[in-house]
Amino acid sequence: MPRCLHELRPHGGRPLSCLLFCDNHKRQDPEVPFWRFLITGADQNQELKMWCTVSWTCLQTIRFSPDPFNSMVLPSLKASLDLSAEYLILTDVQRKVLYVMELRQDLGKGKASFTAVSEFLLTHPVLSFGVRDVTHSRLRHTEVLTAEEESESMST
Repeated sequence: MPRCLHELRPHGGRPLSCLLFCDNHKRQDPEVPFWRFLITGADQNQELKMWCTVSWTCLQTIRFSPDPFNSMVLPSLKASLDLSAEYLILTDVQRKVLYVMELRQDLGKGKASFTAVSEFLLTHPVLSFGVRDVTHSRLRHTEVLTAEEESESMST
């Protein structure tokens, strides 16, 4: 007969928008346990929580605020993890923006947290997406080109 091992009410019983286990599927090591850390989201992922599944404690909470220029526009985020579980990608259909959140895990200490976030403004909303591979790179400097320069740059 099945029995309940643990009951989790991660956002005070509010419906979940996402539930993602932070497992590295690019480097599968039989010594590393699966399902150690969990990300849950509520209210269209306006609130994200990082959980340790050993102690069932919340390690970190992230909240996205409404648009400061239009408080009627609430964040509506879609979430996906890359295969290495090092990056959480979120798109906001209302505000035409993409967030890349860096995730660090320390299995030995039982800790995981989001350590950095990058925001990219988009020209169009993203309704659906998939993450294939993510790599880390640093740009020293970003140039803003005129439309003519950009067109010339694209052709070369």
